Amino acid sequence: MGSPQHSQHCYTNSVLSAINLGFKVTVVSDGHGTIDNENKTAMDIVKEQNQLFQNKGAVLKSTNEVLR
Repeated sequence: MGSPQHSQHCYTNSVLSAINLGFKVTVVSDGHGTIDNENKTAMDIVKEQNQLFQNKGAVLKSTNEVLR
């Protein structure tokens, strides 16, 4: 489990590295974030990153799902 970071940088590298090393990875889909850039809103970036994580094999769960 990671802490909130800019989704498209450190967080992505950590998630993808863990997957590539063979770990089963669960990403808290609403537990990471970023800021808007010139082309995309922060929400769009997070959605794209979540899709990337899922496509690479991570399981996505919301904070509520994890805390149940």
